[in-house]
Amino acid sequence: MKKIFLISLILFATSNIILAEDVDPPDWRTSGMPGLTFEMWQFYTPDNPTPPDFASNVYGGALIDIAGGEWTNGLPNPEIGGLPVSGWYFPFEDNGIVISIPNDPSDREYKIIRLQITSSKAPNSENTTITGNPPLTTNYMTHAAAYQHGGTPWYTYVYDYRIEPNPHSENIIVNFPADTIVEEIVVDTWCLPEPSLILAFLTLQFYFFLRK
Repeated sequence: MKKIFLISLILFATSNIILAEDVDPPDWRTSGMPGLTFEMWQFYTPDNPTPPDFASNVYGGALIDIAGGEWTNGLPNPEIGGLPVSGWYFPFEDNGIVISIPNDPSDREYKIIRLQITSSKAPNSENTTITGNPPLTTNYMTHAAAYQHGGTPWYTYVYDYRIEPNPHSENIIVNFPADTIVEEIVVDTWCLPEPSLILAFLTLQFYFFLRK
């Protein structure tokens, strides 16, 4: 019995290591520039709404609201060799999530977002919408990619967006096909400062580098 329990525990741990990957972080995440936020959800608990498991956001706490989902923890999934997966299962078409993220409230021309979703099926990306407070005038996708996990049907789907102007907060609304399990979500955002502020920041960073 102890041996069976130990094997199950190892399988549970390795399943989340296999799938939970921040596969394509943006180059600017670790730049130290002002206006950056980062959140990662791995869905180890059934909380709804749920805060991120890891975050770096000095402007407030992000949340995900789940609509029409069922939390799964440790259920063997035949699509990944019977390994258990924790996450949210969406049994019906067009149920999904709302990701709410507070921002730098400064007046900026635009903001960029990188959204990574690890799931058993591709999100309905054409129906993904972003709303802002105050309202946005423009938002559009600038890049999309997909990274398969070990020959399974599981992928991490990566989307870049540009929204204008920079809002005080935004909601990212994502829907999924029926019978989708969402295992992890990572969101990076950057409220871009004016070019003169970026240049001043980089100059200061270079000055301190030379002083070392």
